[in-house]
Amino acid sequence: MNKQFDFIIVGAGPSGSTISHILSNNKMKIALIDRASNKKKGKKNFIFNPYVNSCPSFYTPSFSDQLGGNSALWHKKIYLLSKEEFKKGNWPFEYSELLKYSKILAKKVRVNHKYLIYENLDSKNLYSQSIRANFSNVYDFFNINRNKNIKLFSNSSPIEISYKNKNSVNGVKILNKNSNEIISLKVNKGIIFCAGGLGNTHLLKNLFKELDKMTGKNLCDHPHIQLNKINSNEAKKYKKISKIYLFSKQKSGISKKGEFNSFVEHDKNFCGVQLASNIDPTLLLSRLYLKTIFFNLSGSPFNYMKYIMEPLMFITKILFKIYYEILNFFSKGGKYSFEFFFSQKKDKKNMVKINKNVVDEFGLKKIDIEWNINKTQLKMYQRLVDIFFKDSKKKIKIKNFYKNIYVGLHPSCMNSFAKQKGNILDKNLKLKNKKNVYVCGSDVFPSNGFTNPTWTIMTLGTRLSFYLKKKFK
Repeated sequence: MNKQFDFIIVGAGPSGSTISHILSNNKMKIALIDRASNKKKGKKNFIFNPYVNSCPSFYTPSFSDQLGGNSALWHKKIYLLSKEEFKKGNWPFEYSELLKYSKILAKKVRVNHKYLIYENLDSKNLYSQSIRANFSNVYDFFNINRNKNIKLFSNSSPIEISYKNKNSVNGVKILNKNSNEIISLKVNKGIIFCAGGLGNTHLLKNLFKELDKMTGKNLCDHPHIQLNKINSNEAKKYKKISKIYLFSKQKSGISKKGEFNSFVEHDKNFCGVQLASNIDPTLLLSRLYLKTIFFNLSGSPFNYMKYIMEPLMFITKILFKIYYEILNFFSKGGKYSFEFFFSQKKDKKNMVKINKNVVDEFGLKKIDIEWNINKTQLKMYQRLVDIFFKDSKKKIKIKNFYKNIYVGLHPSCMNSFAKQKGNILDKNLKLKNKKNVYVCGSDVFPSNGFTNPTWTIMTLGTRLSFYLKKKFK
């Protein structure tokens, strides 16, 4: 087997699959490495992140365990980061450049780009829009498994970096868990880390010891919370910003594949709001399930948690659905609620750290996550909620924030390439102390805004691909 490649790409998720597709179509030889097994197409499953040792009880970093990464789990919503979020987020290039590569990507995946952007948002027009992608798993969509220029190493992870000289990487050793074999791969041009927000940080800390104290700082995320239970009559007023599945007769948003949400901004803080179905009564059960099925220790009670928790959550949802329908029949609130998803300002107390005593199945040290919302940020969230409900007589207060939030899906900003000094990446996503090592994922965002990051991540991957094509003619 030829083990000499132009690029080694770590991670087959949204950015890794996009970059692999573009570079391989320019006849570059790609080694694509992913710790996931090659699961059946269309499988919808997720587990607690296998390289996370500890995190707060309310923080649930999911892991798809599928080629395609978390694009195998997403709801196919396509948003591009708005101009307002971009301008106030200290990005190191112009918004027009982001638009340029977003349009290139839209053409590749066959979506109408004009529906991806929203502009001129002000106090009188607080609506933003998205469309639904015509694909789910990015790995499958780009037919990565059929591309002869891409060699896939599934169920594998890098465990060691080799160097041509101090600043130039020329190879990677990977461990394959199927065969328990260590394979040495040589690289001609560069290595690109696309293992996700937490995955990139985990690998950079393990493989580049000198970066341990520089990476993983200022962890941001998108906390989601549902507020203000309402009935069907009240919900009709908010059809325009409803989730697409709520009103089957309605062409929600701009098309059957699109939808709107409300957008609120105050002092560089953002939130999106949508009318959603009733509040999920199984949130606490879901957190417990997600974490216990990961610790699937042989001969322990955890082996049987899956068979207990899944039916319990199903029954609980059915019972609460009946309960909400009864409330709705008597015009009591309950069938619908508002889902708020917030941006988060950087906070030095939020970080990802290496645990020196615990390793994962590849022998890499696991990470500990410290994440919280400070009092100032909580007050700002309440302010954003107040702005949304300013025309209503109701005063909606955020209560039991940590009990009711859903967070951990969009970790970002730990390795940002912002304009200020001190960041580890340059504007082309290259590690500053290495000649040929690049990073692409939500962790490179200078700020996280409120927008779902998947499309922006893929756009950054497209931008990086065109930069590398030009650099390595």
